[in-house]
Amino acid sequence: MPDPILRAILKVGYSKPSPIQMACIPIGLLKRDVIGTAETGSGKTCAFVVPMLAYIMVGRCRLTLSNPR
Repeated sequence: MPDPILRAILKVGYSKPSPIQMACIPIGLLKRDVIGTAETGSGKTCAFVVPMLAYIMVGRCRLTLSNPR
């Protein structure tokens, strides 16, 4: 996971992922499809968004490195 994402998560006060996040985030970071069910408020959105943000950040870094201005 990119360090800026981890720092942002810690900055807003999260210290431990929920069970759905522990199950889904590692799979999402591997760019695999994930289907998960959990109660409202369990962190499903975060479990989906964190890998997506990581993918976007890595892609932007590659674009910047391959296309310096």
